Amino acid sequence: MALVSDLDSAEMRDDRVSLMTVHSAKGLEFKVVYVVGLEEGVLPHQASSRDPRAIEEERRLCYVAMTRAMERLTLAWAHERRRYGSRSFGAPSRFLAEIPAALVEQLGAPGWNGEARDAGPAYDYSYDQSRSARGASATDEGGVTRGMRVRHPIFGYGSVLEVIGSGPGQALRIRFDRAGVKKIIVRYANLELG
Repeated sequence: MALVSDLDSAEMRDDRVSLMTVHSAKGLEFKVVYVVGLEEGVLPHQASSRDPRAIEEERRLCYVAMTRAMERLTLAWAHERRRYGSRSFGAPSRFLAEIPAALVEQLGAPGWNGEARDAGPAYDYSYDQSRSARGASATDEGGVTRGMRVRHPIFGYGSVLEVIGSGPGQALRIRFDRAGVKKIIVRYANLELG
């Protein structure tokens, strides 16, 4: 019984939309597939961000979702969304950067510029991520200075552009390689130095 799912009795028709998780889509194919939520913290899930094996499993699940499409595949990420009653700002999933640019037709704005992936996203917005961030401060390990490379658990690697203030409220403006410029509060950001 554990292998039986609601999809076993679902009536799949061409005149309607079927919503399902990536897990429940395994083994199925559709003419058109939309994979939504391709953001760091969603796919790959935030709980997987520090475990290379978990990231590989998330990558495999993303591949499963993408290969359900027979004719057309649309991949989407939200730059901004409401989660748990507050606004959050997403960075595109690292899996999007692994797709060859020649296979991508970019729609919408602001967007992820597939041809300039090394330069980062095509936008340069700054947001305070301190409400959603948790963890130890990088200042516990000796401080952060302008130009220093850091790693954020969601946004990945970046370079410090500006150090604002000092003490518990110290903020940083960081240009992340994948997520653009973000303003964060150091004590909540769980940054790794180097």
